[in-house]
Parts: sequence; C-alpha cells; structure tokens
Amino acid sequence: MRSSEPTAPSLGPTVGSGAARADLARLLLADARLPVGGHAQSGGLEPGLLSGLDATDLPAYLTARLATVARTDAATAVVARAAALAAGRGAPTFSADEVATAWAARTPSEVVRAAARQPGRGIHRLLARLLADGPEEAAAATAGPGRAVVAWLEELPRERRYRPVALGALAAHLGLGSRATAQVSAYDDVQTVAYAAPKLLPLDPLDPVGWTLGAAPELAELVDAVAGVTHPDDIPSVAAPHLDAWHAHHARSTRRLFHA
Repeated sequence: MRSSEPTAPSLGPTVGSGAARADLARLLLADARLPVGGHAQSGGLEPGLLSGLDATDLPAYLTARLATVARTDAATAVVARAAALAAGRGAPTFSADEVATAWAARTPSEVVRAAARQPGRGIHRLLARLLADGPEEAAAATAGPGRAVVAWLEELPRERRYRPVALGALAAHLGLGSRATAQVSAYDDVQTVAYAAPKLLPLDPLDPVGWTLGAAPELAELVDAVAGVTHPDDIPSVAAPHLDAWHAHHARSTRRLFHA
C-alpha cells in the first residue's frame, strides 16, 4: 500500500555538474540564509559585547577571529574535505574521528565545542538530504563521491560532528576545492558576526558590510595559509583565551539572544 504521507522533494541536482555546480555551491554555502542553524550563532559577539566590546572594536574583533579560531576552523574544514574526498574515491587517508579529534584538541573550551555541534548537525542533515532521494545510479551520476562522503562523516557520533568537519565533508560532496573550502569557512565566520551585530547594537545595518570588506586582506591571508593543509597534525592551533572565557560566561547566562 502506498503511504498517504507526502514525499519530501529531492534536494539533489538534476542538471549540471563540475565547475559550474561547485561555483554555485560556494555561493550557497556562503549564504547566511542557508538553513543549517547559523542564525543562532553570533561568533562570540554577544558575550564579547556583554564583556565590554563596543561597535568601534568590531573591525578588530573580526581580524582577531580570522587570526585565531577562524583559522583553525578553516584548516580543519580543508583537511576534512581532503579526507572525505579520499574516502569517496576508495583511497581513505584520515578518518573523521582523527580530524574531529585534532580540531577538538585545538579547541579547549567545551562551550565552544558544544556551539560547533549545532551547525555541524545542520550541515550533516543537509548533506544527508542531498543524497536521500532518488535511485543510486542517479545519485552516483550527479553527486560525485556522495554516499561514501556521508558514510565517512557518519563514522562520528552525533556529538562529534563539529561544524568544520561537517563543512569539509559537504565541500567534498559539492566539488569545492581546498581554497574555496577555506574561503567559505572563513567568510562564514565573518558573516556570523556581521549578521549578529545589528541585532545586538544600535547601528546602521550597512556598517557590517564595510567591516566585512575591510577584513578582505586578513581573509585572503588565511586562505593562503591553510589551503594546502592536508594532515590533521598540521592544523594550526591558535589560542583565544578571552573568547573562550566570554563563551563560558555566556553559557551560564539566562538572558541571551544567540546560542553562542
């Protein structure tokens, strides 16, 4: 008997592949409206403001993130992309657990690690949904390494599918190169702060646009620095103790707009 429940439409591509699909995927992943839970994050801005930051500090705050946590995240995504792609081609190098362990070792705050689980789950859900519908042969024809990439990520328990690891797996599936993966990861970090700022401060919503463009040199330097990283041991570890302390305080707050 046929089910009376409606079938969710496939999110997989029906036409197009290769470079054109990867270019479109890069725009998609850079869109703050992508429904993976990023709207609940402020990139540490909310706890930072509660600890004394103001609007004049925000360009420097973006630069500081690009030099620390965003650099570690982007490098992790690049390594995860390469490892997931290798698994998809049947020549595995590093497991998802090895990549997740390397990122967690460089992220000492449990609060920060917990904050990375929410978008990680959203990205995993998107990746799985892209492959959930349609016959196997159609998926294989349009989805690149596809199911093996999902299987690589799903080796991890749910609580360890951190955002950078999941983003790297999704980038592998969508055909992004290592530089595009690093760029998307870093840009998303900048945009997370820029998106949250007008909700937390009385400022012109156009101001964050200028901050984002102003961070272009630092973002480009980050991409140059991490795009060639392929081994989990080579993921940079750059401490941000003030940010960790702000996150810890924020996690205990009973009045907050953003999750982190």
